[in-house]
Order: sequence, then C-alpha cells, then structure tokens
Amino acid sequence: MVVWRGSGCAGRKACPHPPPPLLADELWSACGSERIIVFTTNYLEKLDPALIRRGRMDKHIELSYCSFEAFKVLAKNYHQIDSHELFGDIEKALGETNMTPADVAESLMPKCSEDDADGCLKTLVEAISRAKEEARMKAEEEEAAREKQAEEEAKKKEEEDKVKPENEAKDQKPEAAKKDGETEKMVDGGNELKENNSVSSPPPPALPCCSSLG
Repeated sequence: MVVWRGSGCAGRKACPHPPPPLLADELWSACGSERIIVFTTNYLEKLDPALIRRGRMDKHIELSYCSFEAFKVLAKNYHQIDSHELFGDIEKALGETNMTPADVAESLMPKCSEDDADGCLKTLVEAISRAKEEARMKAEEEEAAREKQAEEEAKKKEEEDKVKPENEAKDQKPEAAKKDGETEKMVDGGNELKENNSVSSPPPPALPCCSSLG
C-alpha cells in the first residue's frame, strides 16, 4: 500500500495539497523529480521477493509492538516525564502483553486540559490489562476451535474407515455373482454342446461279416 507519494513541491507552504497529518515530516523532503514511496504490510512473508529486494525497497523498517523504551519516549513527548511510580508496573505489563505504539499513545494522549500524567498513566495500565485479557480469551477461543476441528476430522475419518469395508463388500458381491454366472453358463454350454453332438452325430458304419468275405 502506498502511504504517500511526494508531489514535488519545494516546501510545505507552497504546496496547495499538504500531506496527510499522520505522515512524518521527513517524507516532505522530496522535491523536484524525487519521490519517497512508503509501503506497509502485515504479511511480509507473502510478498514477492523481487518486489522487496534491495534497490527496489531500499529501507526495511519493522514496526513491532511497543517496548518499554518506546513507551518512555512517548511519555516524554506527551507529559515531559522521565520517571513515575507506575513505570515499573507498565514495564512489566508491556513485557507480558503485545500492544502497538499507537494504542499506547492513545492512552497517553491528554483528551482535555484536566488530564495529567497520573491519570493518563493509569488509563494506560487499565488499557494494557484489558488487552491482556482479550488476548487470553482469543487464545482460548482459538485453542477450542482447533480442538473442535481436530475432533470433527477424527470423527469423519472414523466414519470413512467404517464405511470403507462395507463398500468393498458391496463391490465384491456383484463381482462374485458375475463370476458364478459365467461359470454356470460355461457348464450349461458344455452340456448343450455334448447333447447336440450325441443327437446329430451319425452312427458308425457296420463292419462286414467274416462269413460273407469267404
């Protein structure tokens, strides 16, 4: 996905179409015929290696979940604090829970003039706790779904194994009946042939008597 493509303006004030507010200022350094294109994806392993090779995608940046060091940078930016009594709890919680920097910033961002550092940090602790509980419930649901699918596959395989001998027996019966019919036909045909030969064959000629020869 192309997040933003530079318009070639020399400066922000001169451009009639300013960049979206979420873009970093560094993207605005493109000028003249230069372009900086940013692609984002959640499935890097599914992309064609030829698309993301060096020279085509010059810089690869992994935006991982929020670490405690990243949280301290956000706390410094939003509340100008380097330490707090809740930092220890937040460090432990972030080590146990995956939370994006955007979600952390949402909790740290003051919503009104009355929101101070204490209130925002408490909001963050509550948000991390909710995220941890949601992750636990999601993992349990996925595990239950996998177990259910495994049970259904095992039951289906058991039914197939049970039906397979019955189908084989059904297939063998017509084959056996067919062989019996062919054998009976061959026997009957042989008897008929024998009877026809006995009826249609002429009697052997009579041999002359010895007295007539003398």
